[in-house]
Amino acid sequence: SPQIINETPATEYVDGKNLLGFVVTQFCSKTAIKKAKEFDVEWFVTKGSNYFGTADTSTVMAAQGLIVTNSY
Repeated sequence: SPQIINETPATEYVDGKNLLGFVVTQFCSKTAIKKAKEFDVEWFVTKGSNYFGTADTSTVMAAQGLIVTNSY
């Protein structure tokens, strides 16, 4: 599973362990929603992630958790 390398109350740096981007994004999104509820903002950066695919599930999670993403 992905591993948090470094974090602050409102940020996290995650190693995706070469997993599918979808798995890494789900992990990060769940953590981001929890932190954003507590600190009103959350920012995460990942490394070691593979093909991301569609962003529909993460977009729905973001809308439900009221977070915004910038993925390219």
